[in-house]
Amino acid sequence: QHSSKRWAWEGYKMLKTHTLAFVNGLLIGSLTYLLCTLVFLRTSAIRPAEVVTVLIMSGLIGLVTLHYREWEEDHNLTLALLLHFASILIIVGITALYNGWISFSWQDLLPFVGVVLVIYILIWQGMIWHRRLDVAATNHLIQKRRQKSN
Repeated sequence: QHSSKRWAWEGYKMLKTHTLAFVNGLLIGSLTYLLCTLVFLRTSAIRPAEVVTVLIMSGLIGLVTLHYREWEEDHNLTLALLLHFASILIIVGITALYNGWISFSWQDLLPFVGVVLVIYILIWQGMIWHRRLDVAATNHLIQKRRQKSN
């Protein structure tokens, strides 16, 4: 009885963690897609199939990023980043090929990898900046509580 409750609780926690990672991926991926659409001055209409594939891609990237933290603990940071970037590149590449954004040619491949790398770096910079703001806000709240208790 006790182990089945524990198993259910662990399953719930795992589902919650993965759902939050998927949703975070959706948020970041949707914003990135909209900004890329704006920056690259897309003139053709956005198809519903593209929206669906971008949502799936973004959610998968969120899940990969969740597991990146495990890779970081099991391997060194450089290897974890390379695994993460390679995973992202494959997911984005499949999505780009499926949606016809690129063709499977060397002429498209190298610029595509370059663009994905720039976007990858920008997103990481945004996440680092967000985390710093979050930590600063948390530290500020802790200081306020300490001052109230004194």
